[in-house]
Amino acid sequence: MKIHNTHGEPFLEDYLPRGFEFSSCELTYLHWDGYSLESLPMNFHAKNLVELSFRDSYIKQLWSRDMLHDKLKVIDLSYSIHLIEIPNFSSVPNLESLTLEGCVSLEVVPIGIYKWEHLQILSCNGCSKLERFPEINDNMRKLRMLDLSGAAIMDLPSSITHLNGLETLLLQQCSKLPKIPIHICHTSSLKVLDLSGSNIMEGGIPSDICQLSLLQKLNLGGGKFSSIPSTINRLSRLKALNLSHCNNLEQIPELPSSLRLLDAHGSNRTSTRASFLPLHSLINCFSQAKDLRRTSFSDSSYCGKGTCIVLPGSDGIPEWIVDRRNSYSLSIGLPQNWHQSNELLGFAIFCVYVSFDAESAQRLVRSFCKNEPKYTHSCSLRCSLVMVNGGEPVDHPLFESNCYYYKEDKYKYNESVSGQTLVVFYSKAVIGDQFCSDKWTIISTTFEGCHNQYEKALKVKECGVRLIYSQDLQQSHPLTMQTEDTDIRICTACQRDGMLPRTCCFKGSDMNEVPIIKNPSEVDRLCLWNCKNLTSVPSSLCDFKSLATLSCSGCSQLERFPEILQNMESFRKLNLNGTAIKKIPSSI
Repeated sequence: MKIHNTHGEPFLEDYLPRGFEFSSCELTYLHWDGYSLESLPMNFHAKNLVELSFRDSYIKQLWSRDMLHDKLKVIDLSYSIHLIEIPNFSSVPNLESLTLEGCVSLEVVPIGIYKWEHLQILSCNGCSKLERFPEINDNMRKLRMLDLSGAAIMDLPSSITHLNGLETLLLQQCSKLPKIPIHICHTSSLKVLDLSGSNIMEGGIPSDICQLSLLQKLNLGGGKFSSIPSTINRLSRLKALNLSHCNNLEQIPELPSSLRLLDAHGSNRTSTRASFLPLHSLINCFSQAKDLRRTSFSDSSYCGKGTCIVLPGSDGIPEWIVDRRNSYSLSIGLPQNWHQSNELLGFAIFCVYVSFDAESAQRLVRSFCKNEPKYTHSCSLRCSLVMVNGGEPVDHPLFESNCYYYKEDKYKYNESVSGQTLVVFYSKAVIGDQFCSDKWTIISTTFEGCHNQYEKALKVKECGVRLIYSQDLQQSHPLTMQTEDTDIRICTACQRDGMLPRTCCFKGSDMNEVPIIKNPSEVDRLCLWNCKNLTSVPSSLCDFKSLATLSCSGCSQLERFPEILQNMESFRKLNLNGTAIKKIPSSI
């Protein structure tokens, strides 16, 4: 039975006839939006009821006494702003879906929730007074989706690991949540984790996040953190990562090989000293060809064969892209026998979009709207990749977004997307077998301007391309010591210089601080030569007990050298040429 309230006015109790009863005990479906009573009538007996929907109701509790509804599977009380109590397990033992979205007066979820062994969906989205989630005292194998977005929770109980069938956990806009609850990292089946708009601070992302072996989509948009644990590269099934509007984020970490989409738009960093997208972050992106299936998450989606990254406008094309021009298209020659080379891993294409001025945008959009349908997304960035000598297409990547970032007043000049950078990385394997000959030696990319439903228009300001070789990634990667049984790895440039095998080399890295080095006491040579963004040397330098040589030559941002608090008997050579150091500590 479905009761319509066409005028949107409360259906007052006085309007009900005396002795009113629902149609029969055979009732299986009851939908009554705007139901105005505080509970169901005392004579409500619908033993065959399967689904109950009282959206936007005035209800405080469904029934005022224990009533068994063992066939009831679906309850939807969305936006019932007066609701303070929900049914306990004993009255609805076979419940499968419970939706409490927007129930702003609800403060507790029943402590016996774990007894709902058939429950598959629980949504408490917008329950702003809900501060605690109850302990899960037994396994809940069927719960697939838990939505606590907008709740006032500050943590989750350790027993959350008993949700061993949980696939989707939504914690959006949880303003009191300063960190990712560590116990989430030990849920065995999680595929989607969304913390966008929550208050995740620096250090709030646990390194144990790599334990989420089935995770496919991770949304950290709007976080307050400045770094992400390097262990994120172990998420072997991660396809989509959202870092948009993370204004404190300093650098993109090394990415997992499975990644298809990284959206970091709107992350207008307060510091630009280090490269936001260092080349070594991409070391895994060239390990395999990607399929053409669409990848979507939250507000963004991507369709293409490569790995798509969207960067904030303040950064533009990374400095390691040499071949660039102020144009919308660019071609680059492939080396001889490129298809047989093990050194050539793939290539990267880049494009910076900027807004048209208001007059040009309106003129362009009016012309566009006469001939083309409206886009359904707020932003669409696209390009084409072609093998020259016949115009054979390789790929047509497309990025789309519905983020509010693109939804500004259509009559104002859109400053927010100025300098938006689209990046696509391709493994060499993406180029089909039909092109694997020296007949195909030039690859060309063309980027298209963007229109959207808000009548914003973007044009191409600059584009670039770079072939990626294995030695590029090796030389840019800050390699550290491996296990206790292996020697310290060094980059190929230092190997050619004849350095010792116990050297730890960061030559030419764009890092601003030295990363953690395993077994520092075994390092006899630390090379920081030409690390132009480096601002500090480890204060724990005394831990390098075997260190004989330290080279900081060319570290132009290095202004201080740490105090030496213990004897370093093996230390023989220190090179500080080209640094900004004005005074050497007396403890030297």
